[in-house]
Amino acid sequence: MSTAGHIELLRHGRTLNEGVFRGRLDESLSDEGHAQMAASVDGHRWSRVIASPLSRCRRFGEHLARERGIELAVDERLAEYDFGEWEGRTIQSVMESEGDSVQRFFADPYAFTPPGGENFRRFNERVLGAWRDLSGNIPGSAVETGDNILVITHGGVILSILASVLDREGLHMRIDVPHACISRIARAWEDRPQRLLFHGVGPIRDA
Repeated sequence: MSTAGHIELLRHGRTLNEGVFRGRLDESLSDEGHAQMAASVDGHRWSRVIASPLSRCRRFGEHLARERGIELAVDERLAEYDFGEWEGRTIQSVMESEGDSVQRFFADPYAFTPPGGENFRRFNERVLGAWRDLSGNIPGSAVETGDNILVITHGGVILSILASVLDREGLHMRIDVPHACISRIARAWEDRPQRLLFHGVGPIRDA
């Protein structure tokens, strides 16, 4: 079982249409993706679930909340990065026509924005705003209540949060966040900072 005060970040499982840029594209989970997520949460309980509004996260959150009898909230700030004109296109086709731009984005998303896409610094600010509300010393936060919280979101969102927890702005694209990956973060307490305790495809292995 989860220990009090932990926050787990769960990436959605596989979707019906893999191999495309699908930041804000509202795709549903495949049956395999649902099964992947169910395996990652097996044996653990939370008092609250917070989900991205996109179907591939929200619908599993609804299922889990209904199955476990716990509270679900949807936070718009946990939506994935918006790839602009690349949305819905296959990664291969974008690489063929705009390979240099794709490489520039993945090398340093702060320095290059896809055509019509979201400014990465603003994306990071909205994600970390949500994270501070979940993990900071404010009324109703995980710190105040000692809650165990599950956050169901996206790979880019999880990378931004992990970069903040580990105090490494350049961490993006240097950590793999596979489908249904789950990351356990211990909240800050007294003189101890937030700490990454587990990162991988679940279920979480308690020490």
